[in-house]
Amino acid sequence: MTACSFHTAVPEPASRKTDFLVGVNADILILQEVDLNARRTHRLNIAETIARKMEMNYVFGREFEELAQGSKSSPAYHGQATLSKWPISNSRLIRFAKQSHFWQPHWFLPKIEPFQERLGGRIALVAEINVAGWKLVTYNLHLESRGDDALRVSQLVEVLSDATSCNTNSPVLIAGDLNLDASKQAVALEFAKAGFQDAASSPGSLDLHG
Repeated sequence: MTACSFHTAVPEPASRKTDFLVGVNADILILQEVDLNARRTHRLNIAETIARKMEMNYVFGREFEELAQGSKSSPAYHGQATLSKWPISNSRLIRFAKQSHFWQPHWFLPKIEPFQERLGGRIALVAEINVAGWKLVTYNLHLESRGDDALRVSQLVEVLSDATSCNTNSPVLIAGDLNLDASKQAVALEFAKAGFQDAASSPGSLDLHG
């Protein structure tokens, strides 16, 4: 079984993203920076567009309302999407307790191009995937880009705490945009303490039969 984590890279055309993902031929897609009804991506539901093209199931989690990309009557959103060739159930969001206030509306605009005025905060999208009768729990992360590693590690610890408190014998996959170097000692230690290992350093198929 192959899982792929990928940025949808706004505002690259949706067709180009989809063509790339079709070529990857993954069983599970963990996507970040996914638009819904945003002006920059032609008001498309990007997750649905990709899912239909690839004949996959999907779930979308709203991370931010993009204030400059929609309107009061037709709001635009930005978030994460998990797609799977198998059924998806019991999806939920973890909205991190510690957030950066960088993205919130200001009375002035920071001199950063482009600055995106937003409402919301960073999240993890949790979902269960039924693979031929066996459950796989996925955590789709997008940790804060505007902040220091201490903030990102605190968000990661929330995810690890949630994953280890579920009292499940099912395999757990944590993937996404961490915005930090997961090989750093402090980060690697948090993963190790929670009982996780780096899939990139342990190549091979995921055995759901244990």
